[in-house]
Amino acid sequence: MSAYILCSSPLAEHPYKIQETGLLIYSAEELSYYIYNNFYLIDESFVNEELFSFLEAELELAESAGHLRRLRGERAGLGTLLLAILREFHYYSEAELKEFQLKYDAYRRQGASSRKAQKADFLLEHGHYLSAIQIYRQFDHVRKDTSLPKDFYMKIKQHMAVCYIHLGLLQEAMEAYLAAYQELPSAELLKQIYQFSCMSDIQLPSELYRAIKPELESAWRGEYEEISAQGGLLATTGPTAAMFTKDSVRRREALKKHIENIKRDYRRAIS
Repeated sequence: MSAYILCSSPLAEHPYKIQETGLLIYSAEELSYYIYNNFYLIDESFVNEELFSFLEAELELAESAGHLRRLRGERAGLGTLLLAILREFHYYSEAELKEFQLKYDAYRRQGASSRKAQKADFLLEHGHYLSAIQIYRQFDHVRKDTSLPKDFYMKIKQHMAVCYIHLGLLQEAMEAYLAAYQELPSAELLKQIYQFSCMSDIQLPSELYRAIKPELESAWRGEYEEISAQGGLLATTGPTAAMFTKDSVRRREALKKHIENIKRDYRRAIS
């Protein structure tokens, strides 16, 4: 876990693995913390027999596991099951549980597409870029929901581009940015695409470049160069410094190494 958690229950010898993030759970308190702070990531498949077996075999909580089994057998909703788990292990106060229920109920009142996008955004914010991309891509295969905000699908592509940038996949990032612009053109998005083009050395399509007024290009270029200079100073030390070099060969090698490290971490997470 990313924070220190006071645990009074037994610790598992063999932890429970959260498949979506690769996180390892060693105690009832850690399970409670995960549910309370990550409910955007949890669907009906989370409360399953594997989780009950973990509670029984690793944490010696057979009575709690039995109670949760009975609830699931009675077809209790996911919100009821999650709240039951939180109450079972007494890690949060009643006031905190009421706050959790209010936030969870508000989340569930949203449409399925909004919840899915929020889940992907949550993964993006917490550095799980590959998992986020997998969800963003699902929107390519469904009919668009016209009841959603007009910038909804633009943001899906825009956020996908951000994931690709973090993974060092610059060509894929540019493609996602261009798809976002097709969904909903705007000056702000065009500025992002232009500045990303400067950073990545990927040329803009001619029709898009012609849409940029000379005075805007001058201002955007100046802003980019200022930000780039600051970033260059920050990147002169550390393992990713070569990713910011103007030497294209060294930059490619550094990006390749960065991607290999990400893939290695991902393989470890899913193994």
